[in-house]
Amino acid sequence: ILSFNQYMVASSKLESAWCTPAFMEIDIPREHGPGVVLGEVFLRNYFSVYDRGDGSPDDARVGLAPSAHGQDQDRRLKQLTKN
Repeated sequence: ILSFNQYMVASSKLESAWCTPAFMEIDIPREHGPGVVLGEVFLRNYFSVYDRGDGSPDDARVGLAPSAHGQDQDRRLKQLTKN
């Protein structure tokens, strides 16, 4: 189950801000649709792995797992990307 924070964005930090969905419908052929793009707002909450397998559509996979956030992760990321 997703919380609204995982797919909505606010127009500002003011109390009068309004929210909009952070995904968009895309126009793709009927036999492949409907399609929705889940972008950065959604994916910031997940670690994602993409496997094209042998390159055929039937062998492609996407894996999602809850991502870790916090000072330990920030510190480790800075160590890994310092150069």
